[in-house]
Amino acid sequence: MAHASVFAGGGAGTSACGEVPHPPLAYVLRKYLKPTSENPGHPTYAGAVAAITVAMLLTHTSGLPAGANISQISGRDARWRAVLSTGLVNGATPGDRFRYSSVGLMVLGRIIEKVTGQGLADALRTGLTGPLGLADTGFTPTDRHSAADIAARMAATDARSSRGLLGGGSHNGVRILSQATCQRMLTNANTGLPAIDPERPQRTSDHGLGVVLNQPWFMGNLAGPRSFGHTGFSGTSLVVDPDRNLVFALLTNRAHPNWSWANPDPARVAAANIVARDFG
Repeated sequence: MAHASVFAGGGAGTSACGEVPHPPLAYVLRKYLKPTSENPGHPTYAGAVAAITVAMLLTHTSGLPAGANISQISGRDARWRAVLSTGLVNGATPGDRFRYSSVGLMVLGRIIEKVTGQGLADALRTGLTGPLGLADTGFTPTDRHSAADIAARMAATDARSSRGLLGGGSHNGVRILSQATCQRMLTNANTGLPAIDPERPQRTSDHGLGVVLNQPWFMGNLAGPRSFGHTGFSGTSLVVDPDRNLVFALLTNRAHPNWSWANPDPARVAAANIVARDFG
């Protein structure tokens, strides 16, 4: 989310630092996510670009499926064409229910690249980790560190990115996100919508722009009306509890040493409950 103010609204936006003007999002979607000569059908956005918004992508209400079938496709360009041609779930209507979608997040990454003119790793560094002083946080660590350095020092997250939200978009005096953007990120955009998650039938649709709100299934006793966070593929979780002024990051790797796909949720809840107990 290198330029979060762009993703939060529908009109012309500016970067988090207020320096680079960006075109309206509707224009960006039409310009970059439309049928091409290589992909003339473009079933997702050829018919749905007017209905799908960036807010829907951020709140997982776009109607896109959980994943894209790209495992047997070689080449970056070919994989992107497959992602952008992934159709909506059969019968889905954009905006009417929560359904987690990695495809939507991939599309958001593509939009960031097109709007900023940078690769996603560079955009993250320019708009977020750089201003926060997170010199060693980002994508593609092998491009920046030696194998020995990675083995000794690499971790999956850094709590300062969440401290920025606790500070209303600022960290140590550096403005990263506007207060209005932070407010939208921490306000439930899915009120009244049903949630579809067969693995977690108790899950609600509560979601801000890019962050999950008040979800006991991974937050445990840290869940509450103002709590927010997110989970990660390998079993990680991040919970921010403003009432306790607390950021809790759980680092796990359920894909190591093999892809056993153990359910990480009980560990997430157990760890969060211990933190909640010990910090009141």
